[in-house]
Amino acid sequence: MAVGDIKQPKTRSKGWTRVDEASERRWQQQAEKRRMLEVQQRQAMLAAMSPEERDMFLAGEKEAEDKRLAVAKERQIEYARQLHEQRQQLIAESQLIGGYVESEIASAIKRRPTYGLQEGDWLEDPVACVTGQYGFAEEKAVSTGIKLQIHICLDISNSMYHNGLHNVAVDAARNLYLALDTASKTLPGNSLQVHLWTWAGGEDGKGVDHLSTTKHRLWDINNPLGCTANLPDGSYSWTGEDTWLYPLLEKLYEWEQQNGDHGAYRLDLIISDGVLDHATDARKGDKIQDDRDGRLQSIVLNFLPFSEWCDYRVPNRCIQYPVDANNLMPMMRQVLGEWLVGI
Repeated sequence: MAVGDIKQPKTRSKGWTRVDEASERRWQQQAEKRRMLEVQQRQAMLAAMSPEERDMFLAGEKEAEDKRLAVAKERQIEYARQLHEQRQQLIAESQLIGGYVESEIASAIKRRPTYGLQEGDWLEDPVACVTGQYGFAEEKAVSTGIKLQIHICLDISNSMYHNGLHNVAVDAARNLYLALDTASKTLPGNSLQVHLWTWAGGEDGKGVDHLSTTKHRLWDINNPLGCTANLPDGSYSWTGEDTWLYPLLEKLYEWEQQNGDHGAYRLDLIISDGVLDHATDARKGDKIQDDRDGRLQSIVLNFLPFSEWCDYRVPNRCIQYPVDANNLMPMMRQVLGEWLVGI
């Protein structure tokens, strides 16, 4: 189900808010006080023991710690194995959607005969060939002139992390990029360009970064588990304390003006939790979207459960789809299919 830029579900959001942020800071302060109290109590307990009792107590602590580390190591090995299996599954899924995209886009990339060659696949006109006018022809893949530009944009605000959506969001961005990039390499004439962006970064949630394929690798070739080299992983990487969409749209517009093909069909795939609670953000986004080229569709892939959506408005020419890890690939086939049919 698509949710347009006017009608939004009228439910209160259960997502991460500034109140939650303040509560988290208070909880951390209280936890630090409890930790300091425990340290003081332990020091007092050790001071009250005899040397023999202290040695026995510390030896028991070390033995328990060694057991804990051994269990943790076993869990780490198991987690590494699961990561490896997930990567293989991810690659397989990306190949499936990549093949689908390639076949769909192939409708715009026709195979046309080229005539009048001195040698080739078949004789178009045997008589002309005998008389020296050459009648060979061959089938050659040529672009019909249609250019496609797809931008995959990952929301790295801290609400993504606190709402527990960070792992699936990174997997989705990586999966989509691998699939579309694979398809782009099999199509002639630079017909499909795929770009990866992060947005809602920085302390103010307005940071945008264009991840160049030459400088940023989705897979770390030195890591057999294939951990991401540049996409965010830990909580410290999800930096945006706020979520602003218009700076991303602004950067996309600037890139299109400087580097894009003005006749290209454009698709923005914006991965987010949809916590867009600034009215000014939507208004500024409206202006940018209206100024961008007419061959444009912006899709917000909202990973927050639909029941937790609020009535935040997305900018003009944006459509929201509720997605999760299970329906991402079917949803992308639907979105890409509808977009390509329109082309």
